[in-house]
Amino acid sequence: MPVELEVINMEDIIIENATVIPVRPAGAVLENHSVLIQDGKISAVAPRDTINKNFTLNESKIIDGRNKLVLPGLINGHTHLPETLLRGICDDEMLEKWLWENVWVWEGRMTAKEAKAGSLLGCLELIKNGVTGFIDQFYYGNEIAEAVVESGIRGLLCPSVFDNNAEAGSIDNCFKRACEVVDQWYGKNERVMWGMGPHAPYTVNKEWLWKIKDFGHDRKLPIHIHMQETQWEVDEAIKNFGKSPFQYLLDIDLLTEPILAAHCVFSSEEDRKIMAGHDIHVLHNPTSNLKLSSGIAPVTDYLDAGINVSVGTDGNGSNNDLDMLSEIQLAALLQKFRTGKPTAMPLDRTLDTATINGAKAMGMGDKLGTLEVGKLADVVIMDCSGVNMNPPHNPLSNLVYSSSSKDVETVIVGGNIVMENRKVLTIDEEKVISDAIEAMHVLRGD
Repeated sequence: MPVELEVINMEDIIIENATVIPVRPAGAVLENHSVLIQDGKISAVAPRDTINKNFTLNESKIIDGRNKLVLPGLINGHTHLPETLLRGICDDEMLEKWLWENVWVWEGRMTAKEAKAGSLLGCLELIKNGVTGFIDQFYYGNEIAEAVVESGIRGLLCPSVFDNNAEAGSIDNCFKRACEVVDQWYGKNERVMWGMGPHAPYTVNKEWLWKIKDFGHDRKLPIHIHMQETQWEVDEAIKNFGKSPFQYLLDIDLLTEPILAAHCVFSSEEDRKIMAGHDIHVLHNPTSNLKLSSGIAPVTDYLDAGINVSVGTDGNGSNNDLDMLSEIQLAALLQKFRTGKPTAMPLDRTLDTATINGAKAMGMGDKLGTLEVGKLADVVIMDCSGVNMNPPHNPLSNLVYSSSSKDVETVIVGGNIVMENRKVLTIDEEKVISDAIEAMHVLRGD
């Protein structure tokens, strides 16, 4: 059932005298600035004396920002959170064998209890990586939502719809269950948002895609679907439909809805014209695509065409972690290699893919993704005292190319401090790990 998170800390918060990377203006680095958070939103990004002159401050929590980097919370554009339990079960196979003979076999043993355990472990890992929001596609949407609320993070949850899944069995029951969970939770918690998640055009036929579209349209839900991840998938679509998956979705009138298109490793110029002409957001997963030998997505082609690209990690079964900082580093380097141009992914464009672009994909570009007055206070504070972050010639460069998740110190979501000085305050880390290990044994059949 929908549950509310007890407010942890809604007093004024001042992060003072820090180096702030607000994301907008693009490439800005503000030295010796402070961030004022009031009522869960950003009230000011300015020097401390300016804040003192222009604001009446209530009882405030002061965070010393010296030698710290402050930026918007990172957004993981695509994952499968309960799949955190599948870390390391199959490392050296192509996508088709990895998925059909391993992942779906393990997931077939998953009950709601294991899904909840994996979701909490995933939320814990995301928070420790500086992630304040994520976009998910998986069944057991109720259990993922409960984990989101308990952990204090923010999620756009898109219950998976395809045949023979562990939660509901047939695609008919799966669709009914997805609709039931969405309607049960819809509008009940501001940190839990909803979409629908047909797995892919090769697993969900057009009749079911139409049903999903009709259900989501009235509720203004995006459709989260795997698209053109492998050459095999594109070849199958051409063989079965006479056209690429994107051209097929256009022909069956699905692209009237917001589409969260995971992967998009392969695309033609015609595909990209279709994508640019519709509300399509590419969810790019470079590590997963490399690990499964799927390929390198033409990210700069999408961005140059005006198509929004949000970086994600994919699930832990194919990555094997939820580290968004390493993901954007890899995303940038791959495009430099793919294009032969070191200018292909400049620092600001790279950071956008984990912040404002993710917010746009979540449908929250006006509320998240930058440190601007009036936006929700989803904020990350990073420690810059480590050897990897010095000397600080260019803090933005250090963030993109030198930082790691171990530098993430404090995480704030909607004005609530969910992690402070590396300690997660919302959930019991030891119990979460213990429950996940217990769930692992169930999935292994021990």
